[in-house]
Amino acid sequence: MLLRILCCVSALSVTACAVAPQQAALSGEIVIARYAFDVEGMESEFPQPAGGLIPEAIEGMRTGREIGDALATLKYPEGSVYKQIADAALREIQQVLEQRTQLRLAPTDRLRGRVPYLLGYPLGSAKALAREGVAPLLAEIDVSVTVPDQATGYFAWLGTGTAHSVGRPEMILQLSVVDLTGQVVWRDQVIVRSEQKVTLDERWLLGVNTERRVADAHSLPLLARRAIEALVTQSQSRRG
Repeated sequence: MLLRILCCVSALSVTACAVAPQQAALSGEIVIARYAFDVEGMESEFPQPAGGLIPEAIEGMRTGREIGDALATLKYPEGSVYKQIADAALREIQQVLEQRTQLRLAPTDRLRGRVPYLLGYPLGSAKALAREGVAPLLAEIDVSVTVPDQATGYFAWLGTGTAHSVGRPEMILQLSVVDLTGQVVWRDQVIVRSEQKVTLDERWLLGVNTERRVADAHSLPLLARRAIEALVTQSQSRRG
């Protein structure tokens, strides 16, 4: 839940007002001020039908465990499902930007010590960093995935059970780029829908998630590639 709160808050800071890319200003290396990748359902709460079977003491233990898991993920993020998918999605975004624009992304650890990091990614403000003279170009990339047609089946008894969710992901990709003066030189967003279904399997014991597995997770990075390609095309058409 900690990850969801941070990612959702950061995603709200990018406005929906599009700014056509200014070709003269968009070339060279770009430092990522923020990269937030949020997938709804990958940290689902305890299913409601079994909620009444869990004493408050166990509920408190569950909350404490989730916080502990979040902190452990921050310290050792490499093995998490979030990290694997977010890494792959960013690689797709980077490839498309390098192929279709004159931009190349700097390593994500460039801002270590300046801004907070989550799952190895910066969660800073591009405009604030521009005022500090950090880099000529700074970007905020927000990716949010929901499953509008999600169907979930679950079985629970005395706080123990399994859950199974299936649906076609919908991705919102938002990109905002500012220059050294803090002026927005490119901002746009797109929404794409996958034709493939993603399966989320989850097991829990006494309200504590013990296993998370996302089948067909490779489809999310591919969806990110579709999204950034659509965003670039859309932005270039606006520049006209």
